Amino acid sequence: MKAKSKEEIAKEKKLNNSLVLFSKRNREQLGIVSAQPEKNIISLEGGKFVKIYSLKGVELTDIRRNVLIMELCRFSKYRMRLSTFYYANSDFPIIFLTVFFDSNSYAEIADEIDEFDSSLSTLMNNKFKISFLSCSIGDVFMFVYMNYNGQMKKVSSKSVMRKSVNLKKNYYREIKEQGIGCYILGTGNVGKSYIGIQFPEKMDIPLNSLKSLGCTYLSCIDFQVIDKDYSAYYDKMIEDLYYGASIESKGNMLFNFSFMITLLCKDEKSQALCDMSIKDYFEKNNLIVAPCVGMEKEVFESISSFGIKDLHCCRNVSMDIVAKLFG
Repeated sequence: MKAKSKEEIAKEKKLNNSLVLFSKRNREQLGIVSAQPEKNIISLEGGKFVKIYSLKGVELTDIRRNVLIMELCRFSKYRMRLSTFYYANSDFPIIFLTVFFDSNSYAEIADEIDEFDSSLSTLMNNKFKISFLSCSIGDVFMFVYMNYNGQMKKVSSKSVMRKSVNLKKNYYREIKEQGIGCYILGTGNVGKSYIGIQFPEKMDIPLNSLKSLGCTYLSCIDFQVIDKDYSAYYDKMIEDLYYGASIESKGNMLFNFSFMITLLCKDEKSQALCDMSIKDYFEKNNLIVAPCVGMEKEVFESISSFGIKDLHCCRNVSMDIVAKLFG
């Protein structure tokens, strides 16, 4: 291996020293290690660097969703998350992209993150009519606060980065699991979460049809394109398992994929009505989901924080499923 030059060593040191460390309390409670405020990057325990973008622009048709996902997977080999936050008092959902970069050192991954940013900029400039805006550290916690408290609060990156700040106390709320789901203490909101465990080959009704529920729903899909060689092996394995049965998705791009959703309602009565509607949605789409009994807190924390508090349970699925379950 070629020895690093003095310039390379100096550059790595400068990049790693640009990270602002969070307090021990915040690391222990939330797994957040540090942040690079100029680049809007958050470092998590376990060697992960996270960057979050908000999506702006025209409403995405099925075809445009497919193109978007294909392009994102062309840019990055890393796991990504598309989060959809649809608030009861809003006419449109807010969609975010989280990218999870794996590395034990910021200096080792900094160029790849810059390349991803450049690719997103190119996508925007190619008449795709959407914009990816990098979320500041303050913006990230502004929406975390919104998801827990149901109201917007202006948050600056400077206030989040203070050594004395208790992020969990200031931006999160305690969750109490009980019977029908969970309660977000201090807000009166009742929540219920589901996690996908089996998906159909095709879906007819996109997730955004749930906007008619009239309640808040927070959902996320995690996806990572599967290597072509592994995809071919996976097809062969399924064929062998089912004695040569043909596979509709054979030859198509496969994704390692996870889906979670939380409904938030103002009281138990409206929660019960929304729960009936979403179960009907699952049934019509042949989606097999599991209520998150015993895991409400973990699932809600993961969805509401863009994956900063990470939780996902992946399956192999086709492009159609990925495209239908966001937006």
